Amino acid sequence: MVILCIGEHLCKILSSQNSELDDCPSGSFLSGHEIKYLTVVLRQVIFMTMTDQLTEKLGVLLADSVYETLGVSYSRAGYPVEFFNKLTAAGEDYYDSVSEIPEGKRMSLASEELAIQMGLGKAGQDPRKAAAFDDLFARNEPEIYMWQWTATGLRVPKGRCPAKYEKDGLGRKYWVRELLEGDKVVGEILVPEGHGRVVVEWDEVSGLPKTTAETGFPHKHYTTHFGFNPTPLMDSRSGHYDVAVGRVGGWLFGVDEGCLAVDARCGRLEGGSHDGFRLVKGPASDVEKKSVKKPDGTQKTVYL
Repeated sequence: MVILCIGEHLCKILSSQNSELDDCPSGSFLSGHEIKYLTVVLRQVIFMTMTDQLTEKLGVLLADSVYETLGVSYSRAGYPVEFFNKLTAAGEDYYDSVSEIPEGKRMSLASEELAIQMGLGKAGQDPRKAAAFDDLFARNEPEIYMWQWTATGLRVPKGRCPAKYEKDGLGRKYWVRELLEGDKVVGEILVPEGHGRVVVEWDEVSGLPKTTAETGFPHKHYTTHFGFNPTPLMDSRSGHYDVAVGRVGGWLFGVDEGCLAVDARCGRLEGGSHDGFRLVKGPASDVEKKSVKKPDGTQKTVYL
């Protein structure tokens, strides 16, 4: 673990010099290209070390979700996966982080993060206090509040105004978005309001909230909040209006032990020094999509 921490610190120090690569004087201890190469090598060593410590096993359960107004349902068969409790401190954007993961390993999906969280809850444990989420609350070295990438993303469908939303019979707002797993479009889902609202219902296939609500404090029956940016900038890499689905921890309104949050506000190119991800081993099962009959007589108004 000490080796991991030292390696992560070195990676951060070296990565911080990447913006100055073109200005390195000829007499520098390391040239710009040498710094960049050493950063990549160190991170690969860290990944290999972490691979040997993949001791946590998770059985992701069968999951189903239905979006009647979209006329579609999704299901994912259960599957086993190994994961590392400690996040990898990458300090890079989504694309650069993914590009450096060694073959046979991958970044976790939002649905797998939710499976970890729900498994803890079913076992009577508070997920906010669990070791799997320690990095989100600065409880691991180097004691920083990490922002966690997942391989899940949301995309504005082609031709759709990003700001356009729908209302259900209770007046709750939803945005139609394409669900991404890596670069693959899995299907379309409805994304509820963010603004730090609490999650009261989950879509276990996507790992995203299905329903959110305003609530007062304290709210001991709810552990997770949701943030969502419906009008993101275009991702110059994908050519679409995408946001990443990440995870973070914090003390909203000074609430007791803090809360988890699913954060879908940032683009995949918006990397920061405190960014990281969870390394997992084993393939995820595919999401199966089926058509369902849309309800008759449903009143749904579209607004801008």
